[in-house]
Formats: sequence, C-alpha cells, structure tokens
Amino acid sequence: MSGVFPGRVFPVWEQARDLFQKMLSDSGTYLYETGDLVMRAATLYAHADREGARELEVAATFESQQKLYDQKPLDRVPDPQTRATPLPPS
Repeated sequence: MSGVFPGRVFPVWEQARDLFQKMLSDSGTYLYETGDLVMRAATLYAHADREGARELEVAATFESQQKLYDQKPLDRVPDPQTRATPLPPS
C-alpha cells in the first residue's frame, strides 16, 4: 500500500522505501546472474569431463540431474529470455 502522507517523516520514508525497492531489485538480478554463472560452470565442467579420463562420469551425472530438474516445474531453471525481470523502484 502506498500513498502520500504529509509531514516531516515522509521524505525520509520515501528515501528508505526507494532504497529498499532498489536493493530487492538488485538482489533478484544478482541471483539470476549467479545462477547463470553456476549453470555455465557446471556445463563447462561436464563438457570438459567428456574428454577426460573419468569416462563421462561427471558429464553423465550432470546431465541426468539436469533432466530431473527440468521435469519439475518448480525446480526448472528459467530460460533467461523468458524469466521475469526484477522491477526497478517506482
């Protein structure tokens, strides 16, 4: 709920509200970027393992786990093109 309330406290409240909204928006963006980085690192490791001496062990495990997660809607990693964008402060 938002509105304009006259008084001495409102400018301070407005600054605190806007800062909190920006922090939440930035946190969402950073979480997405961190998730992208983790997925990229795991994918690169799995592909590198494909050529390594452990006979596809890591690559196979990674790919099987990725398929399990992709089957569960709540665990599915959203495509960066389709996921929600954190809202900036209004």
